[in-house]
Amino acid sequence: MAILNGSRDPALADGPTLDYDDAAAVLHFMRSVGPPPGDPRG
Repeated sequence: MAILNGSRDPALADGPTLDYDDAAAVLHFMRSVGPPPGDPRG
């Protein structure tokens, strides 16, 4: 839910309920969508 609300914190992929493949998918998604709207890095 945090990612959908704009968070791009890579620590979200460290969740204890995520296996390796899911964690990799989370990181890939965050990198592919880029920073949230209004972020100065965007």
